[in-house]
Order: sequence, then structure tokens, then C-alpha cells
Amino acid sequence: MPALPTIPAKVAERTYVMEMAIAAAAYVGLLYVRRPLLAATSDPTLDTVIKLAPIIPVYLIALVVWRHYRRIDEYARLRLLEALALAGGFTALITTTYIILEDIGLPHLELLWTMPLFGVCWAAASFLRQRPC
Repeated sequence: MPALPTIPAKVAERTYVMEMAIAAAAYVGLLYVRRPLLAATSDPTLDTVIKLAPIIPVYLIALVVWRHYRRIDEYARLRLLEALALAGGFTALITTTYIILEDIGLPHLELLWTMPLFGVCWAAASFLRQRPC
């Protein structure tokens, strides 16, 4: 696969943030409107389209991350991969803990909210990675 054009780091970062914000907002927005839309429709075809709609921004998010990874230099790639690894660990800890806490009465959360949680963990891991030890 050909590399994306090399662009200055600040431009790459701004492009990434803008693309990610749009894709993430689409995902979260679709999650919020999904239930009311499902309740308002009786057409099975439209029902299926509404149920599948959040898949599109999930793939857009993956594409945004891939494009950003391909634009940045080796050091930035290392930092990105470390932040992703930390975010994965944080997400696993939080979701596992929450599932156990549901047994003592916390409300059940749908698995669909794992991706936004991962995004928050990724942002936190990226922030923590920038701070000196």
C-alpha cells in the first residue's frame, strides 16, 4: 500500500482530530437516536437499517486511525501504539469491573458503549504518556 503524503506533524494532528471528531460524533449521535427511531418505525427494512447504522462510523473511526498512523513518523507511531495498548488495558479493566459491579445493583450498560469508553481511555492514556514520570 502506498504511503500517504508526508505532511507536517501539526497539520497531521489537526487533520486527525477533525476527522476523528466527526466520526466519533456520528457514532455517539447514532447511538442516542437509535432507540427513539426504532420505537417510531414499524417497517422491518427501515428497522434493520437503523440497527446497522452505527457500523458505518465504527469503520470510519478505524479508517481515521489508520490514515493518521500512515501519516506520522516512527516516534509518533510508537507513542500512538503505546497509548492504544494502555487504552485497551484500561478499557478491559473498567468493563470487567463494571460487569462485576452490575451484580450488586449498578444498571446494565450495552456493549455498544465500549467504543466511546475506549476513546476516553485512549485520550487519557495519550495525556498520561505526554507527562514526565
